[in-house]
Amino acid sequence: MNMSVADHDVQPNAKRTWNRQEAAVNLKALEAATRKGGSERSFSIESGVPRTTLQYWRARRDQIEASPGVVAFFESPEGVVFLERLTLAAHFCLTLVGDSGIRLVSAFLDHAGLSGFIGCSYGAQQQVGSELLDLVTAYGKQEQARLAANMPHKVITVCLDETFPAQGQCLVGMEPVSGYLLMEEYQEKRDAATWNEAMKRATAGMKLKVEQVTSDQAKALLRHAKDHDAHHSPDLFHVEQEIIRALGLPMSRPVRRAHETLTTSTATLEQHIADQVAYEQGPRRPGRPPSFHKRIQAASEVVAHDQRALDTAREQRARYTAAVHGISDQYHPYGLDTGAPRTADTLSDELHALFTGLYDLASETGASKKAVAKLNKAQRVAPKMVATLAFYHQKVDARVNALQIPQEQRDLLTNVWIPAAYLMCAAPKARTSERTEELRQVAMTLMATHKAQWEGLSVQERQKFDEIAHGCAEIFQRSSSCVEGRNGRLALAEHARRQLPEKKLGALTVIHNYSTRRPDGSTAAERFFGAPPQNLFDWLLQRFSRVPRPAKRRKKAKKTTPVLCG
Repeated sequence: MNMSVADHDVQPNAKRTWNRQEAAVNLKALEAATRKGGSERSFSIESGVPRTTLQYWRARRDQIEASPGVVAFFESPEGVVFLERLTLAAHFCLTLVGDSGIRLVSAFLDHAGLSGFIGCSYGAQQQVGSELLDLVTAYGKQEQARLAANMPHKVITVCLDETFPAQGQCLVGMEPVSGYLLMEEYQEKRDAATWNEAMKRATAGMKLKVEQVTSDQAKALLRHAKDHDAHHSPDLFHVEQEIIRALGLPMSRPVRRAHETLTTSTATLEQHIADQVAYEQGPRRPGRPPSFHKRIQAASEVVAHDQRALDTAREQRARYTAAVHGISDQYHPYGLDTGAPRTADTLSDELHALFTGLYDLASETGASKKAVAKLNKAQRVAPKMVATLAFYHQKVDARVNALQIPQEQRDLLTNVWIPAAYLMCAAPKARTSERTEELRQVAMTLMATHKAQWEGLSVQERQKFDEIAHGCAEIFQRSSSCVEGRNGRLALAEHARRQLPEKKLGALTVIHNYSTRRPDGSTAAERFFGAPPQNLFDWLLQRFSRVPRPAKRRKKAKKTTPVLCG
């Protein structure tokens, strides 16, 4: 059956929906056609857009309360693209990268004067946010599968821990060198079987082997490492934490009390001296003069006693602080002042001496049984620290011996290049900026001292040796602080949002891996997979098109105050 022009006007395609970009393009084309003498009816037939739809689009545009120039831009194809980018950027930066909510996005768009072009209500923007979360999740799955298919085989360390948001418990696993989050998911349990299944899902399709697990001494994590035939490296933070819980307060409280007592006794002595001076300068009363000399002498003895007590308390606290710092400073595979390799036996002897000093302090200060129990708990980890150092040297020797290079170059790598690389990696983690610079100077001095041995290597060989040295240095992982930091970040995110649903958690994981960048411009995914991922924001922008129009304003009935009595 042939359809007339009139039939075309009255029978629009009811099933067809038009997005904002299509509407803007057709309106722009319609205006261009009418300027050339064409009619609205003929354009409708050629474009396939019902005439009533064109008229509705034009009427809707003319009703926008804004200046004609602003309306012309935001209702143009270019303006629609800008609105899409602006809306996406607001949600991306405020609700994903930042910790704001939908209401702040709505307020931002409203204050920007865009309420006539974008629906700023909570419901409208909530739908935008939901679509964005779905897109980010889809991007994460796609990019991980794509990058994992082409990644080189890796032998890695994983840092594991759990955090406890309001929704339950969240298992977190991160590769510490790249900072890539392998897992971040809610689970009802945190036993070894649950960790094994979570890690299996997280590493599916990846060419890697977990050779070391760094965590606290949780039994489930110890079992998880054993199930993966991986070495378990104890977290130094938890060792120091137990020591501080045991002796931190007993070492600090006496200093504070002794200082307060000394301040009081010194004030008493000064008052006696002032009283003597005032008595000698003023008119003397009848009778025997006060015995200021005895008072001052007695007060001086008290001050001397209190000063000795303060000195003793400070000396004990200094020994305690030196022991805690000593455990941290000695737990390295190379000497921080020389770069010389450290053996497991040497570390064992030094840790034994440091813990012996801590036990002596506990005895001198009369520490409680509870404090001694915490000290015992920390001391039980010392053999595992020694085993980790032995594990490190074993792995380094295996990697160096596997290289087809002369013995002279092996010695250069083992005794010079790898220690220097390790010191450069450890320098940013030092307690002070001065210590950071000292460690860097030791590394550069070590390389300069053996300059004659590596000067004959080609540029390619030096680059290769440098990569090998840094790879070996990164085997030693003595802390899971990267995961602890991530747990803190999740806690802040949950506090800001009052909750952290699973869907939002998955999106935040993708943001961390594929969007957050270090000062060198690299993402965690690029460092982990060895190839850059697609730009997340650009990927989202190509697929994002939900920019809601403002709803029609309804006339609200005036509120009337009920009359209680007539």
